[in-house]
Amino acid sequence: SKGGGAQNDFLLYSASRRSDAVLAWDMRMLSGNASNPIRGIGAYKRDSDTNQRLEFDFDDEGKRLFIASEDCTVKIYDTITGTLIHSIDGFHDSVNGVSVHNVRGKEALAV
Repeated sequence: SKGGGAQNDFLLYSASRRSDAVLAWDMRMLSGNASNPIRGIGAYKRDSDTNQRLEFDFDDEGKRLFIASEDCTVKIYDTITGTLIHSIDGFHDSVNGVSVHNVRGKEALAV
């Protein structure tokens, strides 16, 4: 789930450079019909007015979304409710990469 896209059941998460959100798409709604355009079903805000690649990752259960942000934070969202759970700050520069791993029953966050 590194970089531009990750899939969780029928959902596809994507982000592009200079975008202010990671978007969630329901792939079951793909119609190919111009009168019924595809719309994102969720947006998870981040600061990203940059051409740098800012990554995101999920916890092992897919319930939390960790997003790297240009404002020197890692934002953590609940993927069920879409709410911001926590923002980890204290970094001295943009956070470009974020990766979550379960190590011996404990979560480790790499940035």
